[in-house]
Amino acid sequence: MDTGDNSLSIEAIDLSAGDPIPAILATAGYRQAVERFSESPSIKNALVSPDSQALLYSLIRLQRPKMAVEIGTYMASTTEAMARAIVENGCGLLHTVDPFSIRGYLKIARWPRELRKVTKFHLRDSMSYFAKMKRRGLRADLVFVDGNHDHEFALFDIQS
Repeated sequence: MDTGDNSLSIEAIDLSAGDPIPAILATAGYRQAVERFSESPSIKNALVSPDSQALLYSLIRLQRPKMAVEIGTYMASTTEAMARAIVENGCGLLHTVDPFSIRGYLKIARWPRELRKVTKFHLRDSMSYFAKMKRRGLRADLVFVDGNHDHEFALFDIQS
C-alpha cells in the first residue's frame, strides 16, 4: 500500500478532557479510518477489528508519540496501522515486541520503506524489552498491550 497522498484527516480532540473516545468515534476521520482498515489486505490476519485499529490509529495521530510500543506483533496487522499513523504524523518511532512472531517480522520486512523506517521489531519477551528500556532511561509515550493475555503477563506489561 502506498503511504503518500492518502493520509487521513483526523479532527483535533482534547485528549486531556475526561474520556476522549466518544468524541473520537464521532469524527469523520475515525469513520474514514475504519473504512480504510476494513479494506486493507492485512485485515484478514488481524485479531482486532478495523474499528479497533482505527481507534488506535486515531489516538496515535492525535497524541503524536515520539515512542510507541506494541506488545504482541502476531501477523503485524495492527503494527501496520500504528506505523501508518506515525508515518502520517511525520515523527515518531514504533517498537513492536514479540518473542514468537517471526511471521510478523517477515510481514514487516515486505512493507514499503516509509513504514519499515519507523518500525523496529524486537524478537524478545516484553520483560527483557522493558528491562532494557529501563536501563537506557527510555519511556514510551504510548503502549498497546496485546501480548500474552494471561493475567500475570498482561499485568506486568501494564505496570511496566
